[in-house]
Amino acid sequence: MKALPTGLTLRRTVIAGTVCEDDYDVRWRGRDIGRIHLAIQTVPPQWWWGINLPVPVGHRHYGMTPTFDEAKTAFKAAWEKFLPTLTEADLEYAWKLRDEAEARAQRQRERAGRPR
Repeated sequence: MKALPTGLTLRRTVIAGTVCEDDYDVRWRGRDIGRIHLAIQTVPPQWWWGINLPVPVGHRHYGMTPTFDEAKTAFKAAWEKFLPTLTEADLEYAWKLRDEAEARAQRQRERAGRPR
């Protein structure tokens, strides 16, 4: 895992058992809170970043930048602005929703015989 300031870390994104290149989950307190990935569909390719919690996040909690380092900096700035607006109850609710969604997805994968 790569470290970002303020307790944020990056972990390579894994989809259907495949590690994705130029694609990272952003984690805080051991939980996924967002994503940074290279958007190759843009010309020229840009780094997309966004906070992704199942709570209202408002606008400007996502964006695109020319470089990976700029995406990390933009994510960190948005997170530092957004985090103080959350209560522990908000976070607990977000984790509960995320856990329930992951459990549903895991059951669907198991029924379909697909890897995590």
